Order: sequence, then structure tokens, then C-alpha cells
Amino acid sequence: MPDSKELDKKQRYEACVCDSGKLYGRCCAPYHGGLAAPTALTLMRSRFSAYALGLCSYIVATTHKESPLREADLEAWITSIGRFCAATKFDGLKILEEASDTKDPAVAFVTFRAYLRQKENDASFTERSRFLYEDGKWYYFSGDCLDSIGKV
Repeated sequence: MPDSKELDKKQRYEACVCDSGKLYGRCCAPYHGGLAAPTALTLMRSRFSAYALGLCSYIVATTHKESPLREADLEAWITSIGRFCAATKFDGLKILEEASDTKDPAVAFVTFRAYLRQKENDASFTERSRFLYEDGKWYYFSGDCLDSIGKV
């Protein structure tokens, strides 16, 4: 799996795969390099591009330690994420809504549509993700799939 430091320098001057309209080097690359994402939306976008680029360690590092998706066997989890990344074409991301929890500013939600293909089959889905702010950083906690076309 590539490391953010190993990414081709040319990639930093290409459009970011998170569909922000910015160049990768000015969008998700700083977060992949270790800068904390300032908002849940920024973290959402950087996680999508991390999946597209196969940055498995970033996915693990930005998943909350108590997330139901977290796996005890870190090596197996990273391998599983890598297999998913390699088998998936990440065609685009559309942000539908960003919202903060009115009772707790350390909780935020991002609803998005991910356009994916696996073996030329549409695997796109819509999810409402929950993010938690802890120790000065945003983390992905969980997501509710609102619809899916194929099995992801």
C-alpha cells in the first residue's frame, strides 16, 4: 500500500479525487501527511481520497478507537482495507449535507454519495457518517447506509 510520502509528486498537481475542485496537494495531501483535519467534512473528504489512493494506515488512524468498525487485529484490518481499495474504482464523491449535533459540538454528521465501481458493477452508496472530535482531532465513528446500488 502506498504511503502519503510515496505518492507521485505529479499527483499533488492533479485534481483531488474527493471532488473538492482543488488540487490534491492543496486539498487532502496535507491531511494524509499528518495535519489534523479541521472539520468533519474535511476529514470525510480526506478519507474518501485515502481509500482511492490506498492509504490504509490513514483510514485506520482516523477511525475512532471505539468505532464499531475498528478491528482488533490491526494487520488484518489494514489488509482488508487494502483489498477493498485495490478492488474498487472511486469515481466521485458528492457531499449532500454537513451538520453539527446541536447538543454536542464534538459530534458532527456528513451525508454523502460515494460513486464506486467493483468489477465494472456499480457499488455506489449514500451514507450519513458520524464523526467525533476528541483530543483536538476529528475521527470517523460510524455510518448509516441510506441506500446502495451494489454490494460494497
